[in-house]
Amino acid sequence: MKDGTVLLWKKPVETKGFTGFVCKCITFFTKSDFVHVAVISNGMMCESSVWKEGGKLAHGARMIWPVKADVYLEPIIDLTEKQSDYLDAYCIYTARKKRPYNVLKLLVLAIVYPTRWFWRLIHWVPFNREMRGEVCSVYVDDAFMFAGIDLFPRHMEGYTVPGDFINCIKLRKL
Repeated sequence: MKDGTVLLWKKPVETKGFTGFVCKCITFFTKSDFVHVAVISNGMMCESSVWKEGGKLAHGARMIWPVKADVYLEPIIDLTEKQSDYLDAYCIYTARKKRPYNVLKLLVLAIVYPTRWFWRLIHWVPFNREMRGEVCSVYVDDAFMFAGIDLFPRHMEGYTVPGDFINCIKLRKL
């Protein structure tokens, strides 16, 4: 897969516990089936997520080998070498610094998302920079912004959700 390929996952058929609750919130508030997004950089999948590691819950930014996704989107215009380097640098830095996944921000985003037209109008994102950590979609959007690519010129990065990527005019479905 090329650098900048975006991977999207739909809500699993059977989701239980906290993961199931989060998936249901995302699909309910965003009216989209997509619940997770990641990006490919230098052959690795870069994401901000929650997962189990050694029987314990772990969270944050990480780089792992790519896993099967439901939808693959690639940039319409290939990334330049400089953009690929910046994308990779962002992913490496955030994974090494263990940038946390922010569940509270996810819940605030879910509540604010249906009214984001209002927040765009006044050019303010509630709780955007005051909270440490981020969610998967904002992580991917920020990674592209760091590489100098604004996937959603009319959006404020704090409002990006996984379902937005499927409608991005700068990405095409594979």
